[in-house]
Amino acid sequence: MIDRIARKVYLAFTMTMVLAVFGCSSVPNVRTSIKPSESKRQYLNLKKVAILPIENIAGEKGAENQVVDLLLTELNISGTFEEVEDPRYVASVLKALKIRKIDALDAETVSKMGSEMKAQAILFGDINAWGLGEGSEAAMHVSLTLTLLDTATGKPIWVGSGSHRGSFSWGRVFGLNEGPTDLDIGRKVVHSLVKAMSKEIEGKRKEELVRIKADESAKLKAAAEAEKRRLEEQMKTVAPGK
Repeated sequence: MIDRIARKVYLAFTMTMVLAVFGCSSVPNVRTSIKPSESKRQYLNLKKVAILPIENIAGEKGAENQVVDLLLTELNISGTFEEVEDPRYVASVLKALKIRKIDALDAETVSKMGSEMKAQAILFGDINAWGLGEGSEAAMHVSLTLTLLDTATGKPIWVGSGSHRGSFSWGRVFGLNEGPTDLDIGRKVVHSLVKAMSKEIEGKRKEELVRIKADESAKLKAAAEAEKRRLEEQMKTVAPGK
């Protein structure tokens, strides 16, 4: 009986050590919302996106630049947009337009930015958490919120929030490993958010294509029926035997 209990304790301890060394395998918690199309080709027209500076509410130095770099990479890999504007050019445009506060953009300003950069969408967001929590056993934690604006309307068309905690913290407590860094966790969160956004935008584009094809089919059918009626009326005016 004692040996059996000892084995169970040993197995439990071993599993704890495995978690400590290799970390958790869970995926980030992501929540998103996408708006219905306001025009026939709203999502189909989104060809170019510009990433605006990220607001670093968490306060971790340099985190905002890391998130912009991660977004630039993930958006280019996803291929959802044909082009992603260089953040350095975005910064120069904001300076030229004297835009200092990203969280207070009105429709007119958004339109000017889109026109200047020839971008149909702009992406910005907040870093709500980045780094270790309080206490020696706290896990690495990253939390982000992103918003995609349509520059033609100045309205948000997609919003997403993502959060993820790092590996089991006992690894750091026992000195077995440092666990994933804030950048490692941030990369997972950004990847999940961009993946979700891409999937939802592609879904809207497919819906728009279906509606466009249906409209074209209806127009062709209406034109064919109109031509049929015209021919029938023309035949009625022709005298019999002629």
